[in-house]
Amino acid sequence: MFNNLIKNYRLKWKNANAVIDQLNNNEWRFKYNEHSQRYLTAYRKGRELWIGSSGAWFLTVDSKNVFGHVLKHYVWWMAVRKALKKVNKKHKETNILEIDWDET
Repeated sequence: MFNNLIKNYRLKWKNANAVIDQLNNNEWRFKYNEHSQRYLTAYRKGRELWIGSSGAWFLTVDSKNVFGHVLKHYVWWMAVRKALKKVNKKHKETNILEIDWDET
């Protein structure tokens, strides 16, 4: 039983580090959600990384918890936040926002 726990954790650790490396190498493509006005998903080779709007709490790959509870936060802090900042900055630079200056 203890050996299975260690094997399971090692697999989750390997998954987490692989996704971190892939995000840092810009291998995931983020998709903008018009309804929520955020990037909620990223895609790579048929896989879907669900980011959601709650940070690391719902971070999954193909709707599966491949990181475990603790390693979700590790992936979030090591790569997802930085990737989201970069993609949000690029989105702001390429879109012209319509601002009603009379209301400001």
